[in-house]
Parts: sequence; C-alpha cells; structure tokens
Amino acid sequence: MKLKVQGLECIYGSYVHSAILPTFHRRCYWLLQNPNIVLIHYLNVPYPEAAKPSIPSLSYELRQ
Repeated sequence: MKLKVQGLECIYGSYVHSAILPTFHRRCYWLLQNPNIVLIHYLNVPYPEAAKPSIPSLSYELRQ
C-alpha cells in the first residue's frame, strides 16, 4: 500500500503474517524517494486464553 502525506504518495507499506505462527506479524515501511531506509516492525500478539487453539500435549500422548 502507498501512504499519502498532504495528498502525495511518499511512503510504501507492506504487511505480512507468518503461516507457521499466526500471531506473528511483520510490517515494513520505506520512503518512495529513498528506498534504502526501511522501518521494520515485528509484532507477536499472543492469543487470549479463551481463544487459544487446542493442541494436544505431546507429553500426554507419550504417557498413553
């Protein structure tokens, strides 16, 4: 996406999330006039306890 400042496109932004860990996100921003300067923002937002996916415990499976 291109972000505008005072009506002019000047910043490009990119957003991705991990296919392995869906709570992990990365955002990159850089100036269109100077793409050598890049800001990278990493964010890992853990699931709230009630919304966590249920994954059987490996130790439980080994005990049986």
